[in-house]
Amino acid sequence: QNSVWGSVHEFTNTQYSIRNTVGTDTARFDTNGAGFVGKQLNVGTSSAPNTSYGLIAYANSAPIINSVPNNYASVYSRNLNSTGRVWCGESAGQAVTSEIFSNGNAKFTAVQTPNLDIVPTSSYYFRLFSGGQVNAIGFSSGNLMIGGTLDGTFATEQDPNIELKNDGTATFK
Repeated sequence: QNSVWGSVHEFTNTQYSIRNTVGTDTARFDTNGAGFVGKQLNVGTSSAPNTSYGLIAYANSAPIINSVPNNYASVYSRNLNSTGRVWCGESAGQAVTSEIFSNGNAKFTAVQTPNLDIVPTSSYYFRLFSGGQVNAIGFSSGNLMIGGTLDGTFATEQDPNIELKNDGTATFK
């Protein structure tokens, strides 16, 4: 047992623990490879980042085990705010380029174009933008409109070059 900077470091034959002054584990690493960190964990630094991977996660779990669905994955993320992000990706210039929200919505905004906006609503399921213009809309009904004059705000009538319908028919201009 060793006291450093107001915390207690303890190593037993099964784990290494870092505890605060009231005895609560703030970090723990077990000899079986499991680990726990009570707050934010930073991997790498912005001033000296790793040149290959920042974080690697491996798993060998199926989505259904013994006929029971599960949420096992290589990376699991949960935001306790029902509209908060479970994923946020940024470019080197700190522009948000991808977001996945806890309600299932997703946005993929390329630094270049096109941009993909996946937001399930009663009107549409996704929109594909390029240069500020809507190039495709996938509707909740299963219909898909491509090219032409498409309004992502639905304030004007849609006039696509190609329309694929959920019944298998298609219209081409």
